[in-house]
Amino acid sequence: MLAGSQEGVLRAVRQVEIHGQRYFDMAISPQAQPEQVLEARLGPESAYPDPQPGDRVRVHFMMRMVVRVEKLQG
Repeated sequence: MLAGSQEGVLRAVRQVEIHGQRYFDMAISPQAQPEQVLEARLGPESAYPDPQPGDRVRVHFMMRMVVRVEKLQG
């Protein structure tokens, strides 16, 4: 996918600190392919506050890379 977004479920999240900067390591299963797991490392500006496993999310892509994850309501 060159650019776009899709819904999914956050399977795992871990906070890491690299050279004093905080990041989230996320594992996400797309809704259309729940057996697949996408992995991404995002800074706090590209993720929503307090991500938790089980959250329904929208994953935004650019050039096949995850660039933003936002939590879906409901």
